[in-house]
Amino acid sequence: MTWFYFSLISAVGYALVSLLSRVIAVESDHPRELSVVFNLISGTIALLIFFVSSGYVNFNLPKDPQAYIYLFVILLFYGLYERFRFKTSKYLEVSTQGTLNNIFIVVAFVIALFIYSEVITADKIFGFIFVLVGILLVTVNKSKKINSMGLFYGVLANVSVGIAWSLDKKGISYFNPDLYNLLVWVAPIIVVSFFPAIKLSIVKKIIKKDFKQISLISFLNVAAYLFNLKALVVGGEATKVIPIVQTSTIITIILGIIFLKEREHIVKKTVAGLIAIIGVFLLV
Repeated sequence: MTWFYFSLISAVGYALVSLLSRVIAVESDHPRELSVVFNLISGTIALLIFFVSSGYVNFNLPKDPQAYIYLFVILLFYGLYERFRFKTSKYLEVSTQGTLNNIFIVVAFVIALFIYSEVITADKIFGFIFVLVGILLVTVNKSKKINSMGLFYGVLANVSVGIAWSLDKKGISYFNPDLYNLLVWVAPIIVVSFFPAIKLSIVKKIIKKDFKQISLISFLNVAAYLFNLKALVVGGEATKVIPIVQTSTIITIILGIIFLKEREHIVKKTVAGLIAIIGVFLLV
């Protein structure tokens, strides 16, 4: 049952990350520079974990060229996710994000059909439909229009992380989990920092102003992701780990309602979250 506790810890960690990211992103006019600072701190934490956990002892690089193809794709899409995540947090309420995050499950479902030759079942079809219904419930609002910019970035972020997250199982089959965790946090900085190039002066200001808050978010996110990987490593099947981790959606919505006072359309948000979670359980 170790994998179960790792998955549960991961879910709580992701929910707290969503909540705190909203708090800090809504006050920032430079979400991309914020992402760079976040990844720099996260990479530093991952590096410390790598050495403290003696990850370097089992350090070895795979000889199979396919490992590096998978790694490149994974790091590219994690980079795109990091580029858009704080923009999403800035423009969307955390409770809306919580349900919108189920997009990545849909993406993972589609990818699994091709890469892992997953069999299509009635449960998966109904699960797919439930997730889409949950997403539509929370995004379609006749009385108040959802921020279109936030919705755009939210879709991009979730599609990107869905592709990357669905390949994590491949990644840790080739690389030491602690090394893999380190690469996932450090490499995306390249994708976030350029096209166009970020302003270092703004990065310095963010570090000076919000270092403690960002460090807390970074620690929680690195820990949540590492526990997610560990759950897979110690024997948890992906089809069991995924739904437990995804309960972070419900936790996020509840936290947003309680702490951020996001109580508009509270019934619809709660119902949407529950429907989406039911869909996730059916899907996997």
